[in-house]
Amino acid sequence: MNYLILQYPGHNWVYYQSADKLAQAELKIAGTSINAGITNIEIKQLANIRYLSFSTEVSLSDRDLQILSRLSFVFALFHVDESSSQIQLIPIELPVTHYLNPKISTLLKYKGKTNELFTRMMINIAVHSSGFGFDDALELLDPVAGKGTTLFEASTSGYNAFGIEVEGIALQEGLTFFKKFLEQERFKHARSTRVVYKNEDGRPAEITEFKYSRTKEEFKNEATQKQLGMVHGTSKEAFKYFKKERFHVIVGDLPYGIKHGNKGGKVYGSPTRNPEELIAECLPEWKKVLKKGGIIVLAWNVHLVSRKKLTEQFSESGFDVLMESPYDQFEHRVDTAIKRDVIVARKSA
Repeated sequence: MNYLILQYPGHNWVYYQSADKLAQAELKIAGTSINAGITNIEIKQLANIRYLSFSTEVSLSDRDLQILSRLSFVFALFHVDESSSQIQLIPIELPVTHYLNPKISTLLKYKGKTNELFTRMMINIAVHSSGFGFDDALELLDPVAGKGTTLFEASTSGYNAFGIEVEGIALQEGLTFFKKFLEQERFKHARSTRVVYKNEDGRPAEITEFKYSRTKEEFKNEATQKQLGMVHGTSKEAFKYFKKERFHVIVGDLPYGIKHGNKGGKVYGSPTRNPEELIAECLPEWKKVLKKGGIIVLAWNVHLVSRKKLTEQFSESGFDVLMESPYDQFEHRVDTAIKRDVIVARKSA
């Protein structure tokens, strides 16, 4: 069986130029969860339109279509009918799998925001590389949450999402936006704030949590409630905020220095510009709150630190860095000052 994917047209131009390589890598990783068996992944041009082509041994199942519908680049899916003299593309209806409306990630705009499609890709990489199923009740942590794009994307898939953010203004803007969104979408919800830890100087680290559901009936049952929470604190104290081995995946876009000062600078006790410094101080804490078999996916600016150095840091901390293809295919240019790459590491079982 042969299929074509029409890629999502909403990329900015620079990102779109790299999207074919990123899409192939994402599909290869997600393909490990697809029962139909994906092969022959390549880019094809038909009538000057770019498609991602792939083949399967058998027809795609309903579960396979659910996986494909969540991929970051999928705009439309076609079955290729080559039985006649002219190739025909037969559209395939993709299932609606989102829990929250995906527009949530596009509404809050600000300087330095990570492209929401790239964020969705990182979550998919984490989930399909982990020892857990995409349809499990997963919990995600973003240790450098900003205003919450990663949390919103995780919530779109129905995952419980938590973040740590050092900058109070960014955190409050993200929380205020999420509350307003739930109200506008008429979700039943409750918001609470509590202290999770006090530093030696007595300064409290607070977590603001939302519990929410689509209906009143779902909200009455804790098993059908969803959660989103953000801690105002520093990521190097993650284990003081969350229980041991709570999270299935950790996903984050490391600071590029736009808001976080110069190399070696300190903001609220958190190392800022250089990912090497941040990883060295925070990785032991992140490891404690990650389940065995869980995955960390982090994006960073390669101009600031090499992949080789980050790989060494993860390996020394007891992680298995996934280095074989397609895990080495995510480097791409964001602008003249930022060339972004992704590192994927599994906590050893």
